[in-house]
Amino acid sequence: MALTEARKELRRKHITATDATAILGLNPWRSAYDVFLSKTGALEEADETEVQHRGSRLESALLDEAQELYGPLIRNQFRVAADGILSATCDAIVVSTGNPVEVKTAGWSSSSEWGAEGTDEIPERVIVQCHVQLLVTERTTCHVIALLPGLEIKPYVVTLNEALGEVIKERAVAFWRDHVEAGIAPADCVASLEVLRLVRRTPETTVAFGEAESALVKHWQEFVAAESLARKLKELAQAKVIAALGNAEAGSFRDGVVTYLNQTRRAFTVPEATFRVLRVKKS
Repeated sequence: MALTEARKELRRKHITATDATAILGLNPWRSAYDVFLSKTGALEEADETEVQHRGSRLESALLDEAQELYGPLIRNQFRVAADGILSATCDAIVVSTGNPVEVKTAGWSSSSEWGAEGTDEIPERVIVQCHVQLLVTERTTCHVIALLPGLEIKPYVVTLNEALGEVIKERAVAFWRDHVEAGIAPADCVASLEVLRLVRRTPETTVAFGEAESALVKHWQEFVAAESLARKLKELAQAKVIAALGNAEAGSFRDGVVTYLNQTRRAFTVPEATFRVLRVKKS
């Protein structure tokens, strides 16, 4: 579900369930540095991605499944913990019990992280998200409805582990105090490229790099050169394989068959977009 501006502003003032997974180092797509930048107002607003849009549409259908299992739901509920720091947007809350409901969609690459239905055999990051929801709703049971590959829908349940809950609260409070309020970025991680692209920048300004930063630029250039060389070597090897086929469409070899067949790519239109590109100009 798309967030309203008011809801986005509320989320910026608290550590959310997703933020908690990044702070604990369990989020493969988001780092603690990303959380710091988002909470300190350093980022431009990001547009909703196509993946997020599809996820919102699937969420409604999965909550319909949850309602059949648990009874009437109140959907899209924002809650803040008593400490005023932790918060969570619960996909839904069961009317009869007050238990939060979390819905997830899993791709083939992560399907092995989901075990037998009715258990808590789910990814660690989801367990942490559920615990944040339990902390803010002051409940002990969180329901999870997951859409797995093959259109398989499975229910799971997470029961509050008080020790884990205390760790989450302590880490969230410490992060807010030591980094967000102090305005000091975490030193043990780096922001993701996706988030760095959203950092607000002052036009026509230049910062003077010291030795450490200059070394970073050189290191990056070395990787760019290595990538370029690898691409050229790959293309050369590819050309040799195609030449070895002669006028055939396939070639058999010791480990299998290599093919060189026609493929049709669907036509599509890419909307105009503005983005930043990192380059080096020789002085």
